[in-house]
Amino acid sequence: GIGEPRTLRTGFPAIPAIHARRSPIMDTLQRYVTREYLLSFTVSFLFFIAIFFVNQILVIARDRLAEQVSVFDTLRLILYAMPAIVALSVPYASFIGIILAVGKLSEGREILAARASGVSFRRLLMPVLIASLLLSSVSFVFNDYFLPLGTMNYGRLYQELLYSNSRLIIEPYAVRKYENSTLVTGDVKDNVIEGLLILDSAEDGSSRTISAARAELLRNDRSGGIITLQLSDVEILSRSDDIIQESRAETMDYNILLENIVFNLSNTSVREMSARDVRALVVSRKEQFEQRRANELRLYESQKRIIEARYYALSYDYNGESLAALERGIQQLLPDPAL
Repeated sequence: GIGEPRTLRTGFPAIPAIHARRSPIMDTLQRYVTREYLLSFTVSFLFFIAIFFVNQILVIARDRLAEQVSVFDTLRLILYAMPAIVALSVPYASFIGIILAVGKLSEGREILAARASGVSFRRLLMPVLIASLLLSSVSFVFNDYFLPLGTMNYGRLYQELLYSNSRLIIEPYAVRKYENSTLVTGDVKDNVIEGLLILDSAEDGSSRTISAARAELLRNDRSGGIITLQLSDVEILSRSDDIIQESRAETMDYNILLENIVFNLSNTSVREMSARDVRALVVSRKEQFEQRRANELRLYESQKRIIEARYYALSYDYNGESLAALERGIQQLLPDPAL
């Protein structure tokens, strides 16, 4: 019969097959596989959290504390950076968790025993698939809400720290590019820069190259949005309209607007958007593209009409017609300037 054990040719009874989809044995087996996967996922998740935490978060804490940022603000920076760490850890932990769980089941011959009992590999790993889908859903919600929220709060807090602590701006042996200027710094000790090169440009196309043997970072109490660099032994090489001028000065004050430094922080990137915001941005960019495409088509048609008008004008002029009279006809063929 269906429920009776079958006999192999050797005479030994075969293992009874599990035919019921919701049999107690199948439920126990699936709970066991789910437990093994969740245990492996938890261990892997904590491992990757520790790895990314040590490599990124503790580095942030060390640098901020060294720049005299308060412990409370440093902890806030760590808290706002945690969603990014979690977003990186979940996919890796899920992948490693599956490998560890399946490897443990294979090592204990448990998969072989389940297959011999009539359980297919698909049914055996169905709990892993369901758990992975649930983790993916939770990860999507987390990345869609908490990751943009943490990134925006991190940028806002770092912007506030820039306004209150100018040491976050100047780093030793670094190249920092702002909106219209680039700073190349040497060694930095106690707000004093040994060797500074500044490359800046203006909207009219003029540019300057400023080199200083020494620069001191000053706090501008009158204006909280400005940082002043007091330069010593200054050499200036300026260029404007192909005219190059060289000048020297003993001291010079160079002001940096903090709004230029935090310009990139104030711009919202895709990382700081939810799925709804990204979709709205895509729709907006598509509308802008269609509008620009329509404008380019109208411009193309206008240029085409101008070329045709000039071609007919040259033809009529060659045949001896009055060019002045034809110019008036050409003006009627030209496109509306409003286009």
